[in-house]
Amino acid sequence: MKQLKILFLAAVLDAVLFVVLGETDIIPNGLLAGDRNAEFIATTVAILLTLAAVWMGIKWIGGKLERRPADANDEEALSFYQKWSMWRLLLWDVVMVADLVVYYLTLSSTGILAAAIMMLAILVCCWPSEEKLAIYMGERDEEIEDIDEAALKESLPEELAEQIKEQTSPKSKQTSPNTKKKKEPKR
Repeated sequence: MKQLKILFLAAVLDAVLFVVLGETDIIPNGLLAGDRNAEFIATTVAILLTLAAVWMGIKWIGGKLERRPADANDEEALSFYQKWSMWRLLLWDVVMVADLVVYYLTLSSTGILAAAIMMLAILVCCWPSEEKLAIYMGERDEEIEDIDEAALKESLPEELAEQIKEQTSPKSKQTSPNTKKKKEPKR
């Protein structure tokens, strides 16, 4: 977790450093500002890169981070989580820097908007927390089930609690008494 937090802070500082360098004219600004064709191509590439990176980070890599592999022990699962979290963060950081490069080359607001989208994705999705890790490792689901059962026992009479538990249990295939049966058409 510590490596992920350090990498997260490095990605944020990377963007801040790049903006400071661009705003102080240490890196060249507006090299493509007069060329409409080059500006169009650069901003289109920035938009497409941002869209592809957000999709890949959320759907493809994020899908790998939803649940731990079934056959992995805790150490392997943690290593898997860190590896794919780092890949997502690096992907988004590289695209964010590319969007900033497009902004400073073209001085078009499209590049800074794409970079802002990537920074928002990094800030919202990439901060490693103990809660995200607990959900990934499957510990959070067990806690929620324990809390639900305890709350159900405390708040309801035993007979009613058992009926509700039977009806909501995924194992029970019984139909609830409130469901209506379909009427057979008359012949």
